[in-house]
Amino acid sequence: MNDFLRPFVDEVNKLQDNGITVNLDQTEHHYSVGLLAILADNLAAHALGGFKESMSFAKRICRTCMTTSDNAKHHFTETEFQLRHPESHKQQCQELQDSSSYVELSRDYGINRASILESINDFSVVTSLPHDVMHDLLEGVIPYEMKLLLRHCISSMKYFTLVLFNNRLSKFDFGYSELGDKPALVDCSHISSPDKKIRQSASQMWLLAKILPFLIADLIPEDNQHWQCFTVLLRILEIAMAPILSRNSVDYLCVLIEEHHTLFRQLYPDESFIPKLHYMVHYPRQLLMFGPLVHSWTMRYESKLRVLKRISKVGLNFKNICQTVARRHQHLLVYHLHSPNYLTHSLEPGTLAAKVTPLASEPIYIRSYIQQMGASEETFVEHVRYVKFSGTTYKCNNAFVHYPSDVNDRPLNPQFAKLLDFFMFHSNIFVVLQIYVTQYFDSHYHAYVVSPKSDYVVHPFVSIDKRILHGRRLFVHPSSSSLYIAVKWYIE
Repeated sequence: MNDFLRPFVDEVNKLQDNGITVNLDQTEHHYSVGLLAILADNLAAHALGGFKESMSFAKRICRTCMTTSDNAKHHFTETEFQLRHPESHKQQCQELQDSSSYVELSRDYGINRASILESINDFSVVTSLPHDVMHDLLEGVIPYEMKLLLRHCISSMKYFTLVLFNNRLSKFDFGYSELGDKPALVDCSHISSPDKKIRQSASQMWLLAKILPFLIADLIPEDNQHWQCFTVLLRILEIAMAPILSRNSVDYLCVLIEEHHTLFRQLYPDESFIPKLHYMVHYPRQLLMFGPLVHSWTMRYESKLRVLKRISKVGLNFKNICQTVARRHQHLLVYHLHSPNYLTHSLEPGTLAAKVTPLASEPIYIRSYIQQMGASEETFVEHVRYVKFSGTTYKCNNAFVHYPSDVNDRPLNPQFAKLLDFFMFHSNIFVVLQIYVTQYFDSHYHAYVVSPKSDYVVHPFVSIDKRILHGRRLFVHPSSSSLYIAVKWYIE
């Protein structure tokens, strides 16, 4: 590994020493360079940093602290653990190299070797290999706990059957943007097998976790602690996936993680406390160091890897598969770089069922808005059913946005609005929003109970909040007919 990384380390150190000079508009701009972090899944991060790679069997299971697997399942806040420090880590690596009792020291320290990455200026593997929420939560903790929850509800309490669960899942009304990530049906072996998780991809598991309350919450009593434990995990997931957070969210996340882990240990005392559960206690500090956790996950790299895997499977040259992948990747990159809208925030109106109507026949809220821009009664307005912005499609009556309220009169709960209509005027796209009133947050369904208002507002599409809940239809409670909106991430 060190031999493989040596050219990279040499180049980074050279960049840090010399920086980069860019000639822009006949003016030279000099930029300093530094390596902030290396993003990887747990196995790769431990291999790059020289830590024990078999985390489930090692004495020291964490690259951030010195905890043991036994200690990790009894303490759930970071202050209770001895953190690894850059200086002490270098000393441990030196002891490992000089000592004759390598095996004992390696086990005690949780280190296999000194990493060459330590020779990069101002970089340490104990602080700059952040934990990945994609592999920790979406492919680790959530499928593990969801499996235990379904086993509890189906086998122990007999709340419902697996056949009923799969039937509801197959008939669930997914939004248009969710169909590509539609979860697979759960097999009986997924719940009873000892591999500790339900088999879904990360994107499928994220979607399944979001809609799970709408599938089974009406069948589970509100005082069921197993379900309460899972809803706390859903709140942690929302914070982990939020692109923008305040400082107060860090403290809130600490409380949620401690509450979840404590309840998990009480409810599942005989189940394994997997290392990924422990890694969550380091999320708050990681959030302060590197920003929102979703910005340091590996989902985008996994997406890129999927493209390369697809290229390798359809290649004609299997003698030198690396050359085939490299060539085809270069062709794909050239194609994208020559596309006029690549790396731009392009806004494209949809032509699906487009209609043109005179201004006089438009509703008053559209008519008055356009007349303020100098339009006459003879003006015609073109309506479209969807808009494509930066590769994301937004459809009428199927998308909801977080609608910010007046700062001086901000309600306790976030407010939402439905994208009711799109129309074009003077080559600009405008959106009609129908305001919804948020009544309260239903913790059992982990969603906001909302009701529509007769208020409609018009905004330029480019001005609305793009942190959108696109594709998430309103869920209607089967008995009370209440309307629910489940958020994609935490909204403060």
